[in-house]
Amino acid sequence: MHRSVTMNLKACTGCTDSSTTSHPNSASRSPSRIDKYYGKKFFDDKNYKSILECLDDEQQPLLSSYNTTKRTQCEIVRAPERHAELIKVRVKNIEEIIVTYRTQVEQMYSRTHFSFTHKHHRTDVMRNLFKAAYALLSDSLNKLEQLPEQQETLEIITEKIERAQKVYNQEKETYRKRAKQYYEDCQRFEKERLDLIQETLLKFIKAAFSFESVTEQRQIYEDLVSMLKIQQNSLVDLNFWAQNYGVYD
Repeated sequence: MHRSVTMNLKACTGCTDSSTTSHPNSASRSPSRIDKYYGKKFFDDKNYKSILECLDDEQQPLLSSYNTTKRTQCEIVRAPERHAELIKVRVKNIEEIIVTYRTQVEQMYSRTHFSFTHKHHRTDVMRNLFKAAYALLSDSLNKLEQLPEQQETLEIITEKIERAQKVYNQEKETYRKRAKQYYEDCQRFEKERLDLIQETLLKFIKAAFSFESVTEQRQIYEDLVSMLKIQQNSLVDLNFWAQNYGVYD
């Protein structure tokens, strides 16, 4: 968008790349060399019409500026291109952040075989640890539940149930400790993922909205204002026009 805006501004002011780069002195020349009054004596015939046409709105696209005004005008309408370069650098930094994040995520979440889904590279390990820990608890629970079905005296069954209950309680406590440790490991892995998102978002904010390029933008502003105040001179331009249209003898 910025490029089309700049091109439209150049077109409106008569500033073209060919006239401002290939022919450095073209901005000093009268933009109306092609008109019938250029180079003639102002006071001869009806050449006074040249100044009227200069004021005429219909002529403004061609006669919008000349000499110092045209040079400064062309420089200013090209300024968005300088600013666009700063934006390009910013966009490039954002793209690099995105690529880095994708690489880190792909390392953290590998693609499953024959599928487009992804899972954490530690998921299988943690699942096996949970299963192994729960298997011991499940086995002791099954033994406890099967005791009442045995054909033995009440006293023997009661004694076995008490022993099995004790084993189950111990296994349950052991399982809770192991499961808690595995849970904390999973939480640590999840924290790494969330921290990565936060870190990436901070990088994005810094690249997109930080004030690092303010100095460069300020320099563009100061350069343009300084150039406009120093180089543009309306009186000089009026004399330039008068010389080219034969006002002075």
